Amino acid sequence: MEKKDIHSRTGNAEEPENKGKQPRHLTASEQVDLEEEIREIAQDEQEGLEELKRRRERREQRRREEEERRVKLRKNAVRAAAGAAAAVAVIGIAVGVRAAWKRSSTSSGQDAAAGVTDASASGQESVAGMSGAVSAGSGNTATDQKDSMDVRFSAAGDNLVSERMLTQAKERSGDGASYDFSYLYAGVSSFLQEHEVNWIDVETDVNNEITPAGYPEFSTPGQDGIDLYHAGFNIFSLANNHIYDLGTEGIAAALNFWQNDMPSDAKFLTTGLWKKDTDGSTSYTAGYSDAGLTAQFEVKYDDIPIYTCANGKTIAFLTYTQMTNEIDGRTMYETPSDAEERVIYLYETDLIKAQIQKADEKADAVVVACHWGDEDSHEVTDFQKETAQNLADWGADLIVGDHAHVVQPAEMLTASDGRKVFCAYCLGNFVSTQEQPDELIGTMLDCTFRFRENGADASEPEVTVIDPKLVPIVTDYGEDGADAHVVLLKDYSDEQAKANGINGYITDGTVFDLDYIKSVLCSSIDSRYIDLSD
Repeated sequence: MEKKDIHSRTGNAEEPENKGKQPRHLTASEQVDLEEEIREIAQDEQEGLEELKRRRERREQRRREEEERRVKLRKNAVRAAAGAAAAVAVIGIAVGVRAAWKRSSTSSGQDAAAGVTDASASGQESVAGMSGAVSAGSGNTATDQKDSMDVRFSAAGDNLVSERMLTQAKERSGDGASYDFSYLYAGVSSFLQEHEVNWIDVETDVNNEITPAGYPEFSTPGQDGIDLYHAGFNIFSLANNHIYDLGTEGIAAALNFWQNDMPSDAKFLTTGLWKKDTDGSTSYTAGYSDAGLTAQFEVKYDDIPIYTCANGKTIAFLTYTQMTNEIDGRTMYETPSDAEERVIYLYETDLIKAQIQKADEKADAVVVACHWGDEDSHEVTDFQKETAQNLADWGADLIVGDHAHVVQPAEMLTASDGRKVFCAYCLGNFVSTQEQPDELIGTMLDCTFRFRENGADASEPEVTVIDPKLVPIVTDYGEDGADAHVVLLKDYSDEQAKANGINGYITDGTVFDLDYIKSVLCSSIDSRYIDLSD
């Protein structure tokens, strides 16, 4: 959730109109009120100082743990050095055998794979909407590798369009009426173009019908969705705590934009809102009220968004949220009245399990994304861990998390059937003008789906996630957040970091520089999964 701007309580006092006059004595009642106000101010300031102290202690603890981890890694590296030469020799032999086998398999199955790809590219039209299937063709250079069983995939966290970004985009449009968000995303567009499939959490209601607004009830002009697409994104997740900010009207306006206002030749999917089921064919929510949970209407759970890759393989995309915002008297688990589509909450476990299993039947790979966890916390909750294990056991091949606005750990889970399932608990913000330094430090998931080759042994996994890495990104903005844009950390200098407008909001002596950024990343994410290379 975007935080309100921080304004100073100090400033230049205006010349009093009653200068020279005798001061009026306070009444007893006014004196009591004044003393109470002074106590409240002092209490607020003390609480603020205590919170800053707690954050500093947590940061120092993370740094100590990271240093201990680095020392341990160095010791392990020394122990491993003695056997390195032998290991290299063994690996070389294994790689040669694998390469020879793969060339043989590829030669025998290549014609069939090419036939599937050609049919998909020429005969399957995209369905741009909340569900269904879409064929490859976003314009990303990665789609040229049509005969490969590998598909490059990326994912980004919260696209949080604040009031500052709205002002910036209007000014950049040049006409004072329309919006241009392309500058926000230009710094990562080349990275996105290296991948065939790029997923993002659309944190706000993107539409062309409701007056644009920032925090607390976000409404984002449709041009932002178009500029995200042109930057390289083609999978848009809509399930998050802000999706109901504008009520039924907001849901309808967002659906109308994604279904009707995107470029006519756009190849993309949206996921996270599910149509109401009125034919009585499902019954997954009937017992919620009896269990003390909020009742929800049934949805067409098997109407699953599926992306068809250039090589003919398919990926299903499912997105769920832990809660939604309490606005207009709604609880955090309440769908606006008269809504025809809704999110699926993470407590709806029977429904989620059935949907993942159905997705696994329909597609070659299943990606599940969750909007979960505690805001501004690098710690993963027990609920996140338990839910992630369930998702893996039910059939998810990859789990992507967001919502906390800061980065959280990642790990490789072992599903009940033995599959290895990578889980990034929170990627952090993609872009924001929030005012805590850790909220400007995010990551983008970079991995490869390796699908089972045609004609290969059916006992092999249908898909494997290869070499998952979290690529660091930073939201850079000028004074008062007026020049916001996202950049890859590898393209970011220490001079730029120190000039970031976030330094104007830090009050505890911390300096937002490259050392600070890397310390946050290293203390939160296992070194096996964080890419800090230049």
